[in-house]
Amino acid sequence: MEVNRQLSYPEIATPRLNFNRPIAKKTSTVRKNDAGDIPEIDWADIEVKESLGNGEFGQVFRGTWKNHEVAIKALYRDPNKTADQAAIQELRKEIESFRHLDHKRLVKFVGACFQHPHLCFVTEYMSNGSLYNFLHVRKVRLPSRHSLNMVMQLCEGVDYLHSRNPIVVHRDLKSLNVVLDLSFNIKLCDFGLTEYLDPANSRARHNGGSPRYMAPELFDKKLKITEKIDVWAMACIFCEIWGGTIPYDGVKDMPTLTHIMTTQKKSPNIPNIELESVKNLIRDCFSFDQDQRPSSRDVAKSLNKIKQANRDL
Repeated sequence: MEVNRQLSYPEIATPRLNFNRPIAKKTSTVRKNDAGDIPEIDWADIEVKESLGNGEFGQVFRGTWKNHEVAIKALYRDPNKTADQAAIQELRKEIESFRHLDHKRLVKFVGACFQHPHLCFVTEYMSNGSLYNFLHVRKVRLPSRHSLNMVMQLCEGVDYLHSRNPIVVHRDLKSLNVVLDLSFNIKLCDFGLTEYLDPANSRARHNGGSPRYMAPELFDKKLKITEKIDVWAMACIFCEIWGGTIPYDGVKDMPTLTHIMTTQKKSPNIPNIELESVKNLIRDCFSFDQDQRPSSRDVAKSLNKIKQANRDL
């Protein structure tokens, strides 16, 4: 890790790539490509409307495909290269990480474009944007009933990933990677770091993820990495949904964050939540001993019990 790496949140930014370069009009189609059986979309069928934002690995646009509103994600690449096989492999890797996953709490994959220089993939569009924008830009404060429903939906998506065989670990859960549909239902997105755990050693890689949301074991290469890293990150998002800030708000650099995590062993602040049972569950998810941290299935069961016990919310 770079010791001077800044921890600021990505901003909505001007597009880095030019998606307006015209190409010859082709017949509208979705076909199989030579990189495998990934459904391929012709760039001529895509119309880019606006930039939604960018991150470390690529940028996302709102657009249309065959009159359907969609999200378009492009990986950063050299637009001057006419045959960038490395970019194609990177694109295919992210697509393969989630296109076979099918759940109402995950954004749906539509197809990919492998036509240079327009390497991108297309997913369903979530009209209410990211949970981060909803909570921290629009500054919406949710009543307890709605907060509880949201965290249950988030946990439902994470538990689906963890219940796959082999286990799927998202590895980059954060409020920017949680999106909302027209009815403000939650779905997970951005599977660029998603990994299938090797059943032989049940370990994920240490690298990657957003530092503010990273579990403590990700700061120590001697410790094993399991799907419990998603549970820690999920609890960070729980705090945001219940009115809290982003995790470790005010921390500006990696050395400070590393010191807090490895020496002080301080978890993110838990907001003042009306339901003590929810606060206790979040504390359990913030256990520095991952073996003591509940599984996503355990969290889902606990949240269901909390909902049953608080029907008057």
